[in-house]
Amino acid sequence: MQALILGISVLITVLAAFLLVGTLFPKLVSSSRKNIDEMAGRAFWLGLVNTLFLVAVMAGLGMIVNITQVQALILFPVVVAAMIVIFAVTGLTGLSQSIGERLFADRSQIQQHLLGAGVMTLGSLTPFVGWYFLLPYMLIVGIGSVVATLSQGWRDARNKPEE
Repeated sequence: MQALILGISVLITVLAAFLLVGTLFPKLVSSSRKNIDEMAGRAFWLGLVNTLFLVAVMAGLGMIVNITQVQALILFPVVVAAMIVIFAVTGLTGLSQSIGERLFADRSQIQQHLLGAGVMTLGSLTPFVGWYFLLPYMLIVGIGSVVATLSQGWRDARNKPEE
């Protein structure tokens, strides 16, 4: 019974988080979704490289905190971890919109988003396959799509002609 309550709580929390992120950052989420739709392979490899790099940076900063015993430095690995989570949630929001649109084309946009997030959540809760393959794949693609979106924005801003 506790597992059922936990599962329902996770589903409701994920749905609310995806709706909130999609509402607060519509341009970033739509660009992330576009990257997932058009170049999922590139988003995967970009996400894998960046995730491994950020995890290594976070571990290195954590070791520096342990060696130096300066507790104020703990803020740096926490900031890196928060950045990973923010990128993942933003990318997963775009992924849920994409999945919802593909599976439930006849529904409204909000219903597509909610149903896509529900499918992702339930798929991730599938024993073994969801835990060890589907969830990490979705997280890596989400992070990669956000990194691609941000790098494209930085490139556009840098190449913008000055007035």
